[in-house]
Amino acid sequence: MSTWFLVGNTPTVRLRFGDGELLMKLETCNLTGSLKDRVALNILKRLMGGPLAPGGTVELAEGGPLAISMAALAAPHGIAVVAPPSGNRYLDRLAEAYGARLVEPKGGMGEAHGALRLDPDTVFEVAVETHYEWTGGELLRQLGAVDAVVAGAVSGATLVGVGRRVREVLHDVVVIGVQLEECPVLSGGHCAAPWMRAPRLGQERLELIDKVVDDHVTINVKEAIEGIRLASRSLGILVGPSGGANIMGAIRAMKTYGLNRVATIIPDRGEGFLEIIT
Repeated sequence: MSTWFLVGNTPTVRLRFGDGELLMKLETCNLTGSLKDRVALNILKRLMGGPLAPGGTVELAEGGPLAISMAALAAPHGIAVVAPPSGNRYLDRLAEAYGARLVEPKGGMGEAHGALRLDPDTVFEVAVETHYEWTGGELLRQLGAVDAVVAGAVSGATLVGVGRRVREVLHDVVVIGVQLEECPVLSGGHCAAPWMRAPRLGQERLELIDKVVDDHVTINVKEAIEGIRLASRSLGILVGPSGGANIMGAIRAMKTYGLNRVATIIPDRGEGFLEIIT
């Protein structure tokens, strides 16, 4: 039996903050607890029945949540997943528990003989489409009118996909990107967060993001942890650093712009980041 039906249709919770309302879409409720489940599922839907058949192998250029999602969703269909280590021991062990084989790349992809290789640009394109068609559409159906949408940026796919979809319906919505101080990708910087591997974004990607985003905010780790604690103590939900940063970015947007209804996305759970949370 496929568990694909456990991806998507994630709930939204509401938290009052002063006179405003913070609306958090919990991607933590996907099959593996990550927003990446949506992207992995759409990749598999595209490939299965075409270049990828049972018994085949997919090779990813990134590990971590995407490797976990791909392994969990592909394994029941007899498809193997190969990916590089993420640098996060907990996430790597979880990926291996789902059946992924982690291989440190030597000068690029191509470590798995005969594998179907997914380069980062292909994954980004699928991710943007996924968040435009699926995540963004779902958010609009659940929440209706909002004053702003706040989303984090590592690759920029969530920001671009959701931002585009919401603005087509809510023309005056403010779209705000959030970056961690240790991972300033929206400023063209290098990600130096010890728990996250992320490439520097190219100029073309930054220009694409700039077409969608009205503003971006930078949140440091201490602030992100404050957001994590706010979610855990107010709602009983343990979110990761990206979710904590998004919460604090949304609160800052409410104050800066005087907004009343602000939506944000909680991309993953916090169990894999306990070393920095506690």
